Amino acid sequence: DEQVWALRVAGFRDAVKGFPEPARAQVLAAAVPQRLYTMENGYETMRRALDEGLDATAIVALCDTVAVGAIKALSERGLRVPEDVSVAGFDDIDYARYAVPGLTTVAQPLKRIVKESTRILLDTIAAPDRSAEIIRLVGPIVERGSVGAPPPERVARVTTS
Repeated sequence: DEQVWALRVAGFRDAVKGFPEPARAQVLAAAVPQRLYTMENGYETMRRALDEGLDATAIVALCDTVAVGAIKALSERGLRVPEDVSVAGFDDIDYARYAVPGLTTVAQPLKRIVKESTRILLDTIAAPDRSAEIIRLVGPIVERGSVGAPPPERVARVTTS
């Protein structure tokens, strides 16, 4: 779990390197590290970040359950999703389509994961001494209601600071 989490954080950091200025991105440390992939972690991490003055127009959670917890914390502070803050996650869990608003997410390409995992397993059985193989699979973005344009006053403030 922690290794996958670290890979997702690294992927996020790589992705935001190409963002144009004045966009800013930061990785928030998990508030509940022993329960990384939980709504509780998303809720507590977002609550702590808001207490510390986080002023974001968008949140990208490393999994959908964390995103759902973050949405609860935002809502409790009177912030509306997506009108005030956009929120997106990863994994396309069943709950993502039933959440209000529906959670925008990146779906796991499960059929391709199964196919590649099976191929690697069979290749390893046939040649146990072969080198490890890393495969990067891209999943589709599933657009739902949790992402929108930032409020105009926020865009003006960011682009003029």
